[in-house]
Formats: sequence, C-alpha cells, structure tokens
Amino acid sequence: MPRRNTRESTLRDIWQRQAFTRSPLLTDEGTKVAVRFPGVPNADGGPDFTDALIRIGGVLLRGDVELHTEAASWHAHGHDGDPHYNCVILHAVLRRGRTGTLPRTASGRAVPQVVLAPFVDKDMLRGRPHRQREACRVQGARLSRCQLLLRLRKLGKRKIDARVRALGIRLCQIEEEKTPRGRDQLLYESLMEGMGYSRNRIPFLTLARTVPLESLAPLALRDPVSVEALLFGEAGLLPPAWRVPEKESRWYVRRQRRRWRHLHGARRSPLGEADWLFFRLRPANFPTARLAGFSRLIPLLAPGGAFERIMAPLERPGVTPREALRALEALLSVRADGFWSRHVHFRGRGGCVAIGRARIHDLVVNTVIPLALLSARRTGDHPLARSALALLEAMPGGERSSPLRLMMGRLGRSALAGRLVEEGALRLGARYCSRAGCSRCPAIRTSRRPSRGRTWTSRRR
Repeated sequence: MPRRNTRESTLRDIWQRQAFTRSPLLTDEGTKVAVRFPGVPNADGGPDFTDALIRIGGVLLRGDVELHTEAASWHAHGHDGDPHYNCVILHAVLRRGRTGTLPRTASGRAVPQVVLAPFVDKDMLRGRPHRQREACRVQGARLSRCQLLLRLRKLGKRKIDARVRALGIRLCQIEEEKTPRGRDQLLYESLMEGMGYSRNRIPFLTLARTVPLESLAPLALRDPVSVEALLFGEAGLLPPAWRVPEKESRWYVRRQRRRWRHLHGARRSPLGEADWLFFRLRPANFPTARLAGFSRLIPLLAPGGAFERIMAPLERPGVTPREALRALEALLSVRADGFWSRHVHFRGRGGCVAIGRARIHDLVVNTVIPLALLSARRTGDHPLARSALALLEAMPGGERSSPLRLMMGRLGRSALAGRLVEEGALRLGARYCSRAGCSRCPAIRTSRRPSRGRTWTSRRR
C-alpha cells in the first residue's frame, strides 16, 4: 500500500513525467486510458493540469486533470460544486479510499477516475518530488549571454507579432459584423482583456464583447456611475446586499444593483461570480478592483476618436520613446475616488483602486504597441511602425511574476534585461519549458535530437 503521508506535489510530479511502471492506465470501470499529453501544470486556482489530451476507451478528450491522494478529496474540497472544475476529464487518485461513487462536476457530469497506486513504484512516493536535471541548468549547455539575449529578443518579437496577428483577425471580425467604431471597439476589448491579467483574461474579454463600447458611450457622457453599475452587473460581480457584511459596501451594492436592474432589462448575463478567479491574487489585483479601475477609463474611450487619441503620442514628429511612454502613462493613469478610494472588494474596507505604472506598461506592451503595428501594416504608415518598435525596444522590465521568476532561475537574473527580453523568456517558458521540450529549446546549445516517435514531449511549437 502507498504511504499515507505521500504529498500531492509528489503525485503531480509523477503525473507530469508519466513515471508509471506499466501501461495502459485503467479507470474504475476497467476502461483503458492513454495519455497523449498530461497537460500544463496550473499554479492558480482550479484543476492541477489544464489542456491535457487523453484517450479514454475509444474517445480522445481534451480538458483538465485533477489529482488527489484520496478519492474522497473531490467532495471534501468542494469540487463537485465549483464550476471551475466543469472541464475536468480525468480524476487521478493515489488511493480509492472508502468512497465508491464516481466524482461529478457542478454541471452533473460523471468524471472518469483512475487509481494510480497499482501503476506507481512505491520508492517514488517517498520523500520530495523529483527534480529533473534540465538542460538549461547544465553549464556546458548554456549559450553565452550575448547569444541568449539575441534569441530571447527574437522570441519576444515573435510573441508581439502573434499578438498583432490575433488583433488583426479580431478587427476583421468586427468589420464583418459592421460594428460601429470598429477600431475603438478593438481598443476597448484589448484594454479590457489586459486588465484581466492571465487569470481573468477570458471573462474580461467576454464582458467587453457583451457590453460593447457603443452602448457605454451615452452613459459615460451623462452618468459615469451607471457605467460602473452596468459593467459590474453584467460581470456578475454585484452580490446580493444581504451577503455583504460591511455597512458602506452594503449600501453601495444596493444602490448599484438598482441602477443595473434599470439598465439591464430582462436580458440574461453570460457571466457569473464563479467565472472570476480571486485565488492567489493580491487584493489590489482582484477583478472587482481592476473593473472599477477600468470603468474610470471609459470617459477617455467613449467619445469618438479614442483609437487616434491613444496613437497620438506615437505619431508626434520626432517623439522619443521616453516621451511617448510618459504621454501614455498620463492618458491611462487612474486613481479612484469615493467608495473605491477605500475599497478593492465588497467584503470590507482596505486598499485603493488605481491603474499604476506597472499595469500601464503591460497595457502598452500588449495593447498599444500591437495595435500601432497593426494600424501601420494596414495603412503603410512606416513612421508609426518605427516609433512603436522603438518604444518596444526601450520598455523597462516589468513586475517579477512567478513565471518570470522561474525563468530567471533557469536562465540567470543578469540575462533578463528589458521588457522585450522578458517577453521572450515568458514565451520560452510557455512553448518549451512547460511542455518538457528541452531537446528543442532555442536557449541551449544542444541541437535537435532524433526522435523515436511522435510523443507529447516532441510536439511542434
């Protein structure tokens, strides 16, 4: 029998490396399980691995994988009532325990379950998780700092170029839908998406498409408070007043819910509170704080010509990257007053809503510069393209997020200098490190190794 004190981190390590003594795995019903790709490790709230590719029986499924040492933990942790686990396609446990029923998602779907104990060597369950010797940690495999910087800069430019292509596709969709003020709507969606960071990017983007800029423009001119009520209501972030403990927050929520009901009508909102992640976020980065901050940008975006106003700092003749960045910081900087000067959520006082310098720099890199490059490609405006690329090259380093700190540990702190290099490191981590693609990694000296077959570790970029 496996040890009772086996850590879930050890189990996650075994699953990621697929270090099983025999195959195929079998579900509780005896169905064969073939893992094509174990998934991407998830450090945020939700399942342990996302975007896995698994064949169960004769059906190939793509979705999430949740791991536990005990089968009963699925219900003990509340996953059966959490919509974030609706996409789980496999529940892998070390021991079955006393429970005899299959786990179910909040939507009522039964999740296939695999007991891993018969397929795992007992010696692997002892001690700390295995730390594989990555090629980038071997001194002989490392590139020189100059070579590494060149390759990371190239990867960073590829990431920005991919963003430009994605925005170009979305602009074509907006034009086909004959959306009024197409470029302004694209700017609005991109800024809203950027406010969500990586964890809440999808719900923020969904909200921007549910509540288009054209519907907010009349409200922004005559009643800015109603703009916030409409955005919060459609996002599903206005709780019932009886659930709010603090008196000032309860009064504020009650007032905003009245405004939202008046504006909302009988339509059904596509988002709910369960669509937003608050797990492992600082209070200042909660979706409530970010949405309150973004609502203060609507007066800048609502009048016609919002796209031109954002591009203006890059189009001035002879403008330097530093001057352009300062002008953009002045345009996008926000510090809330009133209720949001004392709150960042509805559970009590504390903190202040603001869009600070670090967040503005993220918006410049992921929204303003790609939109400028997209506009330049469409119109042939070469000075605008040069100005945008010069600003990209001059952008200072950003906040040390956990993925970036991990890459700094792999590549060395001195190697990551400047925002473009950091973006390249993040692309490197997402495309190679998280997929165990060391044999194809462009940041080490090793050349491509001959593959004995197409496996999940040898997938193309």
